[in-house]
Amino acid sequence: MLLTIMAAVEGEERTNRQEIKLYGEGHEDDEAAHGLNRLLKWVMNQCGGEFALSDQFRSGAAVGEGWVTVDVDYFDDPDGLIKLVFVDDDEMFDDPLAKDPTSADSRYVHRVKMMADDEIEARWPGAKEKLHTRAFAAEAGPETDGSGSRDIYLTANDPKSPKVYDAQKKLWAVLETWWTQIEPGWVVVDEATGLLVEKTNEELEAMKMARAEEQRGFLRKLVDGSAAAEFNMASLAAEGAGLPPPPKPEMPKPLQAKQRPIKRVYQAFTSYECLLEKMASPLKELKRPPYVAFRALHDKVKGEWFGLLRPLMDPQRQHNVEQSAIVQLMQLMPKASWMGPKGVFHNKQEWEQKVAKPGQMLEYNASRGKPEQIRTPDIPRHLIDMALSRPQAMREICGVNVEMTGQRQGQDAGVVMEMRSKAAKTVLAPIFDNNRRSKKELGKVLLSFIQTYVSRGRRIRVLGEEGTQYVEMTEQMQLGRYDLVVEETNATLNDRIGTLNIMQTTLPSLLKEGVPIPAEFVDLLPMAPHIRDAMKRMVAWHNLSNGLEPPVGWQPGMPDPRTLPPPGEPVAPL
Repeated sequence: MLLTIMAAVEGEERTNRQEIKLYGEGHEDDEAAHGLNRLLKWVMNQCGGEFALSDQFRSGAAVGEGWVTVDVDYFDDPDGLIKLVFVDDDEMFDDPLAKDPTSADSRYVHRVKMMADDEIEARWPGAKEKLHTRAFAAEAGPETDGSGSRDIYLTANDPKSPKVYDAQKKLWAVLETWWTQIEPGWVVVDEATGLLVEKTNEELEAMKMARAEEQRGFLRKLVDGSAAAEFNMASLAAEGAGLPPPPKPEMPKPLQAKQRPIKRVYQAFTSYECLLEKMASPLKELKRPPYVAFRALHDKVKGEWFGLLRPLMDPQRQHNVEQSAIVQLMQLMPKASWMGPKGVFHNKQEWEQKVAKPGQMLEYNASRGKPEQIRTPDIPRHLIDMALSRPQAMREICGVNVEMTGQRQGQDAGVVMEMRSKAAKTVLAPIFDNNRRSKKELGKVLLSFIQTYVSRGRRIRVLGEEGTQYVEMTEQMQLGRYDLVVEETNATLNDRIGTLNIMQTTLPSLLKEGVPIPAEFVDLLPMAPHIRDAMKRMVAWHNLSNGLEPPVGWQPGMPDPRTLPPPGEPVAPL
């Protein structure tokens, strides 16, 4: 029963996936946001990101917590391949004071990952010798293999506690920690974008020194006359080209900065009290750890998150007990017990072996009496009723009804099934809403990784519904700020069929009124991309040849260009 219920909830997420989209905060950022959306699709497609998100949802919906993180792999791609990775919740340890279901307000996040000696040595040269010297210098626990290596436990004399070193598998527990610190800093106006950026004291001093050098250079050019000569040459070149004159050179202005505490993120790797690496986060615009959590339901009394399995475990156990009791009673019914006076059974062994088999000839001592069968009690009716009603009770507890599992009750119509399925989704709305919130936070992490690790000018080949296209990382894409929106994607079959059902009722009405259908509507049809592209071109050609396409740049509210008067005459208002 638990498997069926969880499969129904997980199937709802898989068949109605949502995607992350970026929109520019200003009108000038819309074009850059379009390019970043293609890069987001590239990241999700080349690493199977949608499957990692489904694994995260399954873990969160089942046990209450699921994690994903973004990583950069330089082994598959020398330029750095951005990947979305699912993380087992058993590896994660979050700040207990965090309240956000996505772990956005966590002061620190730990991940414990088991690594072999060669992997540790490859990532941190010299760490292998340091670990073995410090860990095995003194008694640390009972020997578990023939080479003398010992298991080291976090808790003394507790073999069930997490191991720092597993001697049988030769694995070390490496602790990756991300934490935030509030430090003195500055807020500086970025002259390139006009936005506020945070700088540390050291970074501000470096910027001041660079600005002072620019000012001294300008004064030197002003004294020796080279600044005036460069301005005159630029003015003559602009005049010859018919361009407006260039602005006069000015002294570089001082930096606009204000002191204010800033939040900085750090990352460190440790193992058995050995610090392997510590550094500031390379993601300067990201003010949270890159590990994003999805959590289902919150227990305020215990202060913990839980999933659908916790309230269903006891009903499932009770259902198992009821089924086992019924099976046991059914097995006992043909094997009833017998009783009689001592010596009444002629051959006890024969009675034990043949009494439950039909057609057997058994003898008894009539002088001692006649054996009597001990009647097996009938299966209680209320036990059968409880066993039959338990699955329905489990579905009522979690909110997953029969229709959501894809089954049908009696002769219910399809419309009724659809309405009941939507009602079940309403009950589960808090879980899916938290999943949507988690994806919005993940979008911030993905955007920060793309702006940090995709170098300026790098061209990336993106495969989409429109075919193969190339996206070039621009300076505006790296510096711009964007709003995140999580929308349902039209890539799933259910969404396309739902859209097609709506189009079947709206398109005939529009065509009857003479409203032309734009060629873009073909993108919503559930068909192969090459057939969709051919039909899209045909619709566009039909509209163009019949004069149904509006002029380029025309917007609602503008006058009809076909009714405009000749040049020189006034235009009548709409």
